Amino acid sequence: MDATDLERVLELHARWLRSDDGGRRASLHRVNLRGADLRDVRLPKADMTDVNLRGADLRKANLNASDLRFADLREADLRGASLSGADLRWAILGGANLFNADLSRARLKEAVLDGIVVNWTDRTLISEILWRAAGDDARLRMVAAFVGREEHGCWPELLGCGIPEERAWALSELRKWARDGDGAPVVLVGWPAKLPL
Repeated sequence: MDATDLERVLELHARWLRSDDGGRRASLHRVNLRGADLRDVRLPKADMTDVNLRGADLRKANLNASDLRFADLREADLRGASLSGADLRWAILGGANLFNADLSRARLKEAVLDGIVVNWTDRTLISEILWRAAGDDARLRMVAAFVGREEHGCWPELLGCGIPEERAWALSELRKWARDGDGAPVVLVGWPAKLPL
């Protein structure tokens, strides 16, 4: 898809979002947008299944409630992007930068998250990381689900978790995802090998 075609898709999608005549929901199914500059793009509720966005610049993009199943988002720059309610099942996010991205209520089941830059304030992402690490352990899955609740902030919930063993487990798992300069909470970056309980 060339830049002119993409502009047309974006224009028709904007009309569709406003319920204007001639508008049409964006369908970028299997489109190759590898390395594309899509900063600030508005594509909420778009069909982006199996789209190639590898290495794309999606900073501050609005992809709320978009269908991104099977999308290739490896090394994509999603800093500040809004993916609230997006369907990212089976998407490949390896190496993507999710710093300050909003993934609230996003569906992340089976998404590849290896090597991502984590948004440490996003409950949905933190909960998904812990859910996967918990395996079949119901007790640990409860901790992951507790963190994913929407009523309160992620870190006060996790640090206020009343069971020291589960809290230590969660912090240990999350520490594996922390990187220098990624804004990880101090409790993850500088914590000692044996966390005081």
